[in-house]
Amino acid sequence: MKKAILSRMFQWLGINWLARYLTRNKLVIFMLHGVAAPTIHDKWQPTWQRTSPEQLELIVKAYQKHFTFISLEHAVAMLQGEVQWVKNAAVLTFDDGYKNNLTKALPVLENLQVPMIVYPTLSAVEQRKPYWIDRLDFALQQLDKSCVELPCGADSKTINLRSRKELSFSYQAYRLALKGAYQNDYQMLADLDKNCSMLESESGASLEQVLDGDVWSDLLQKDDLQVQNPLLDFGSHTVSHIRVTHVCTSELIKELAQSKETLGKYMGRECKHFCYPNGDASRNTASLVQQCGYNSAVTTQQGLNKLGDNLFLLRRLPFPHHAKNPLEALFHLSTKLLRFRSN
Repeated sequence: MKKAILSRMFQWLGINWLARYLTRNKLVIFMLHGVAAPTIHDKWQPTWQRTSPEQLELIVKAYQKHFTFISLEHAVAMLQGEVQWVKNAAVLTFDDGYKNNLTKALPVLENLQVPMIVYPTLSAVEQRKPYWIDRLDFALQQLDKSCVELPCGADSKTINLRSRKELSFSYQAYRLALKGAYQNDYQMLADLDKNCSMLESESGASLEQVLDGDVWSDLLQKDDLQVQNPLLDFGSHTVSHIRVTHVCTSELIKELAQSKETLGKYMGRECKHFCYPNGDASRNTASLVQQCGYNSAVTTQQGLNKLGDNLFLLRRLPFPHHAKNPLEALFHLSTKLLRFRSN
């Protein structure tokens, strides 16, 4: 209620208009992941929230009244000064390559005539194994106990299972601690695989058993990348979903080059754009992405983009999937625009 009242006040005061005016020559790139909503047929439900198709439609419709959604390809040309600048332009990006990006998000965006780009990892496309964040989430929810102790690098962390709320909170804390516990992501992924296998053996259930058709965790396959749609593009998210700052240079170049080449073959066209897993990036890694032949790369650093910015360190804003109505969505975006108007 308080947020709704504040949203109306901001609109009445003209803050929405002011924010758009001050940032009319900046590009907004929105970041999303999965798009799905709970149903009575779900075999499980993740603890970290996705955007529902209804929320996607509601918010994009609200933004369309004030912003022009363009493709990332168009945006890159604009940032390079190759085409005329579109005032108050916005782009939609989807990380990880969930199947629901095509089955749930694309129909909504087709109806609204809004472009999208999806960034799958090559290993997920080829092996069709769930991401560890979903696999471990599912495994924890199958356990019949109040808590479990999980390895976290050289340390360990307790995951509370007494309620969904406690699981959600402690699992988020575990993920943050985990990422700080490793210098090498290949070792982290290997340890996570062992941890997941241990829990799956204990419960007798695994996400891989229900992955096919699962609205939350199912992943894009090779045939999905061949979909021909003028509103849809694909980019690379590495081979293994490793943080590019947590592997050596030779391994990173292999991840970048192999995913670009192979995803391009599956797409039937060049794979031009890249997305940093976990958003981790540096000027050095950005240079390597460029050397591998990509045209752009998006981070998770919050902010806006302007003419002449580094195309391999593009900033994004989280899509406000918590917004309950159009006014709240506009209020959320206006505060972000005003905060980042100078970058």
